Amino acid sequence: KQLTLERINKYNMKLMEELKTPRIKASNCALMVIDFTEQHNDPLLPEIWGAP
Repeated sequence: KQLTLERINKYNMKLMEELKTPRIKASNCALMVIDFTEQHNDPLLPEIWGAP
């Protein structure tokens, strides 16, 4: 029983550490991707950005 309790405590500590990880919402992440793609030219898409 002691071993089981130790495993549960270790797992609990691991989850507590994971909770400290900063998170961003998917909607914010999508906006960041859209902003990045609008500001950086892609030479493989000349119809959008024009010929290099």
